Amino acid sequence: MPNAIRFGSGATGYPPQRTDETILTKNDIPMNKQQFEKLHSAIQAHLDSFTPTERRIASYLMEQSKEIALVSVQELAVRLHTGPASIIRFVKKLGYDGLAALKAELREDIRTGGSPLAQFKNTLDHGLEPGLKEVRLIAGQEITNIQNSLSVLSEATFAKTVQMIIKADHIYTVGVGTSAHIAAVTSFLLRRIGLRADTVTHTGLRLTESLIGIGKKDLLIAFSFPPYSESTLDAAAFAKQQKASVIGFTNEMLAPIADHCDALLIAKTDSRIPANAISAPLLLVSGLISVAAAKTRKRSSQALETTIRLRKQRTKSASSSTD
Repeated sequence: MPNAIRFGSGATGYPPQRTDETILTKNDIPMNKQQFEKLHSAIQAHLDSFTPTERRIASYLMEQSKEIALVSVQELAVRLHTGPASIIRFVKKLGYDGLAALKAELREDIRTGGSPLAQFKNTLDHGLEPGLKEVRLIAGQEITNIQNSLSVLSEATFAKTVQMIIKADHIYTVGVGTSAHIAAVTSFLLRRIGLRADTVTHTGLRLTESLIGIGKKDLLIAFSFPPYSESTLDAAAFAKQQKASVIGFTNEMLAPIADHCDALLIAKTDSRIPANAISAPLLLVSGLISVAAAKTRKRSSQALETTIRLRKQRTKSASSSTD
């Protein structure tokens, strides 16, 4: 039996480890109906004709479908101990015009297949749990999202993000759908600690038109979660064109907005409701606000004192008007 890779072996690291005991078979191919179905089907259809090298490539594509969207053919070749030409021939054998066509398809699958509506439909199709059990499942999902987000958050990225926030002349936040609400909360909290911050919203204009005044000393914080609104991506790309800095919040390292960001924070948003979960993004936002406030203690303290004083004045005014 020829050498091959068992599907799943790549979890031990790269490149995948070879073994003589097992071989990639049709039973090893997970037919995910929401993502990567065309790729999986093509591999399944050609499996019997694969050479040992092609089986190794096929196993890697199955295990790392998301990662392939951004990895260069040269890097793939190094990981798979083969030549770039072998990878390109294999991709064409599957029916693609080339690696670029496969990457484009995978990017689109990532963009659409992980949407909260698709996830919720899948949950509905498999049955929701009755009563309080479903609430506990939702809570468990939120906890998992937070844990997974923290597990990939590096100290260096977090520190860089904080510095970008406190050094910015003006901070803009942007998002569409549920992300718009997270963006609004973020700008609200930034203003609370004395920073100039505004949320860019749809007011009949494109988001990019609302960012015409953004410049190289400014910062855009963009929230982009499945299905990755084109408006948010356009806003991030425009901000970069204007030489502004961009911080991206998204759920995957390979998400489309990654191409436009100076710093990328991963917040998992897997959900059991028909919208993205928000606990993980809000946790990261809260952490950034608290640390930014600590690093600009004097400014933050003055802003908070002003807010408290204004509230007291409003309370006294309201009390006087009822006397």
